[in-house]
Amino acid sequence: NSHQNLFLSSVLVTASEEIRLLSSMIKTFNRVMAVGGNYCEDTGLLQVPQNNAMADETMASSMEHPSMAIFRRAWPCLSHLAQKYAMYDFVTNALCEFLIESLSINTAKTTPNHNHQTNATSSPLLRELSDTAVTLISIITKTPDTTCLFAPIFQFITHVIEKHGTDAEIAP
Repeated sequence: NSHQNLFLSSVLVTASEEIRLLSSMIKTFNRVMAVGGNYCEDTGLLQVPQNNAMADETMASSMEHPSMAIFRRAWPCLSHLAQKYAMYDFVTNALCEFLIESLSINTAKTTPNHNHQTNATSSPLLRELSDTAVTLISIITKTPDTTCLFAPIFQFITHVIEKHGTDAEIAP
């Protein structure tokens, strides 16, 4: 039994490190896209403009973020880790880091609202990220001695509010 726990812990530490690697990849892609990088689906390469000028907005909005292909493949595994192993601090910390970095992926087909701001609350990605945070919270509240794990989840919630808070509608 002790050997199994040690093996499980080792596998989960490795999984957490891989999640952190995914987070770093997303952060890198976000930085390239922020300076007007273009993603070529044919070659799978990111191209950074030589003059660092912002890319044409219509081209940028029609392209899919390069992280999305990775995100789609990894998401079932990440969801499983959240549902089954959130009580391990290194798993929750890595997942929350991933959730925070993933908030910057723009997948919503945004349209201006009456204040000429875009409404990203319809983003399926934002829903998935938020659902995962809810899953983490539900697991942590049921597990003894895991209250310290709320801090990374609260960081994610803070980032959601900062990024999408103005888009939230208050129901009457």
